[in-house]
Amino acid sequence: MDGSASKPCSTTRGIGLVKAAVNLYRNRNIADVNSPSLKKNFSTKHSSKAKQLHKRSNDIVRYKETKWAVECAKAQAEAEVSNAKQTVKYLFSMIGESMYKAKAEMRNCEWRTKSKHRDPACSPSQE
Repeated sequence: MDGSASKPCSTTRGIGLVKAAVNLYRNRNIADVNSPSLKKNFSTKHSSKAKQLHKRSNDIVRYKETKWAVECAKAQAEAEVSNAKQTVKYLFSMIGESMYKAKAEMRNCEWRTKSKHRDPACSPSQE
């Protein structure tokens, strides 16, 4: 078969749907469609939808601006944290170096004291 048998059924079905729609709306007058109250309801609904859409669009713009500001603040905070970490590492290395030098100086003073070599830097100050 070439499919021509299915065309009359679909056409008949379409005609049936149209007849059902005509029967459903038969009592309505065409003037009802053009009535001012229907136009008012449509324009009010359209206007309110447009206002909602505009408001949501503004909300999205504000959200994007806020997101950008937060990302900038986050980047700045991350840079500051990175600098602080570097400073902490530097200070710890300086403390370690200072402690190493102090221990070496203490050992040096102890060695000189034991060997009876008096070093004025190692002796307690007498005021």
